[in-house]
Amino acid sequence: MAKRRRSGSSGSSGASRSAGAWWRMTLLLALLICVVGIVPAVIAGQALGLWHIRAPWNAQASATPSLPPDTALPRQVWLASDVKVLPQPGKGTPVATLVAGSPATLTLHRLVGNTSWGNIIWAGPTVATSGEGWVPDSALVAYGTSSGPLGDLGALSPALAAQVAGDGAHFSAAIYFPDISALYQTNAGAPFTLGDGFRAVLLVALLARSESQPQGLPPTLKVVTAALADGDASIGAVVYNSDLGGATGVTQYLAGIGVAGIQPAANWQTSQATASSMLQFYSVFAKGEILSSGDRSTALTALTQAKPALAASAITTVPLGSGGVLVAGVAQTPTGWTVNICGIVATPGAPHYVIAVALRDQASQAAAVSALNSFFQKLTALLASS
Repeated sequence: MAKRRRSGSSGSSGASRSAGAWWRMTLLLALLICVVGIVPAVIAGQALGLWHIRAPWNAQASATPSLPPDTALPRQVWLASDVKVLPQPGKGTPVATLVAGSPATLTLHRLVGNTSWGNIIWAGPTVATSGEGWVPDSALVAYGTSSGPLGDLGALSPALAAQVAGDGAHFSAAIYFPDISALYQTNAGAPFTLGDGFRAVLLVALLARSESQPQGLPPTLKVVTAALADGDASIGAVVYNSDLGGATGVTQYLAGIGVAGIQPAANWQTSQATASSMLQFYSVFAKGEILSSGDRSTALTALTQAKPALAASAITTVPLGSGGVLVAGVAQTPTGWTVNICGIVATPGAPHYVIAVALRDQASQAAAVSALNSFFQKLTALLASS
């Protein structure tokens, strides 16, 4: 009996202690609430191990953030900075590079981590040359002044860019579509040797000089222009050094018509240029701003009727149209063969454009010509599609 009483007494004592602990916890909670408020009190108790509460705000904090709906889509935007366009938000190999000022249409937003991405589409000269991809929303602005896209060959056509990707820095291109003010450039600032492709500059400069002579055109000019257009090295040397004043004279002429980046050398066939500078030259020539209409016609006729060379075979399939001309140049340097093709294409029913492309350091002239032939075939097909 005594043992049972002791057991019963012990149980009562344990219950009393539990009740006391409960009251102490209750008083402690009440005190915390009075001092700091209910939410801090609950957090403090959680930290002290007094209780464990699964708070609903923890679940909300770990949820994936979302963007408020943009009710103004699709809408016109412009690139605020140069940006590489990705195939998916935040990942993938860039499909194109767009330059600051390029217009695009924003169609969709997507949040990846803490970065908001926008899906954009941009129009090229034809449907086949349009593009689509993802850029950070921070690269977009709602205003702009450019009337056409600016970018690399991938911005014109990912397929066209892929075709020359294997040539890397050896390939340079600049293509301008004046009707929509669209410019596409890849390695356009890299210099290359013009070789006999410099003859077009000499021919135009010679005709411009003859216009400035009070006695008018010399009777032998037609013969000289035809030989110069054919790439006659001897005639080119005479015209360059005697008629135009060599490197200094031609440099001054180019500066006078607003063309920078062409570098005349002591030997006219070793003169250098960039795709960008040759694009400038043919652009002002296409506008008819540097020659009279008669002399411009003389230059076009001489250059288009020039004797075909191996380099010219790369452009025989390109329909030039009225006022179009493409001049192929070849140079052999210590690092290999360089072929450049520059001029104006005015194909009926297709966008008109001015172009300058070059392929440097090739194992043979034939290899360079073959690669550029494939390039022009692809470009012509893209621009023929509507």
